[in-house]
Amino acid sequence: ANQRLREDAQQLRLLQERLRESEANLERERQQQQQRLAQAHHEAGENLREENQSLQQKVRQLELENAKLVELQVKSEEERRSLISRIQEIESQHEDHRSDAQSRMRLLHSEKETLLEEMGQLKSSQWEKEEAEKDLLE
Repeated sequence: ANQRLREDAQQLRLLQERLRESEANLERERQQQQQRLAQAHHEAGENLREENQSLQQKVRQLELENAKLVELQVKSEEERRSLISRIQEIESQHEDHRSDAQSRMRLLHSEKETLLEEMGQLKSSQWEKEEAEKDLLE
């Protein structure tokens, strides 16, 4: 019975030792898991910070590009207005020149008519003069 008691006590010590080893292994695994988890969180945080910085840089770049586009749009609008104004000015000048040309054409036509009338009168006078000279010579 003592022998059996000693064997049971030995068995109990072995089981307690195995339990302590198992608990120690479990604790090491738990700590390693916590370290892996902490490392994963740290890496995820670093990745998020890097991605955030990258996105902020991209936003700044897009804002600069947008500002340039707005500036170009303003310049284009100013240039468009200037060109429209210049076109209207040229059209106005063209209309003035056309009006002047039409006035000159009417004036030239009127002068032509006057000259043709004067030529007709001169021919008539010359013919009358020639007729009068013929009558005198006869």
